[in-house]
Amino acid sequence: MKKFFFLLSALTSGLYAAELTLDRYDARDVAAVCAIESTLKTVYLRAFERVYKDYWTAEFEQLDRDYFDSHVEKLKHDNQMFIVAAKKNGTVAGWIFFSCHEQSAIIDIICIDPAFQQQGIGKALIFSIRDYVPAIKTIQVATRRINAISPLFYEKVGFVKTNFVPEDFTADEVQGYELNLDTDVAIT
Repeated sequence: MKKFFFLLSALTSGLYAAELTLDRYDARDVAAVCAIESTLKTVYLRAFERVYKDYWTAEFEQLDRDYFDSHVEKLKHDNQMFIVAAKKNGTVAGWIFFSCHEQSAIIDIICIDPAFQQQGIGKALIFSIRDYVPAIKTIQVATRRINAISPLFYEKVGFVKTNFVPEDFTADEVQGYELNLDTDVAIT
């Protein structure tokens, strides 16, 4: 597990510093992932229950639980897959699950606990991919077509719509986005 430390400033009644750490996990960190797995799943379900509130049923939730479980299982056996967990003041505020293929990264899951949204955590997670894998030139992600919230975030960060469709999906189910780190991004 590798760690990066970020210092974020937020404005409320005054200026204060909030500690954000980003912890990266891969196949070598199975024990550490298992130790935080239930927390990651809780954040995931909270985030996506909010995103898919109009569709959230017991069946929908179970499909998301299965999707999460399958990705944690993949991480245990694939050296190209990573999780980066963002902890704010010691609490898991969000995380990203991605895989790397030559100079491209594919985000499989990114979620921010609703209590920590709109604080720059999602952006920090996306750009942590390049911090951990400097050779990455593009980042791809797909979101369910019924998801009206995530595309707004991706476009705000600099992603553009593409025809990218991950293996286990169809173009009828998802909309692809890509971020070209060499040309599309002005990190602010």
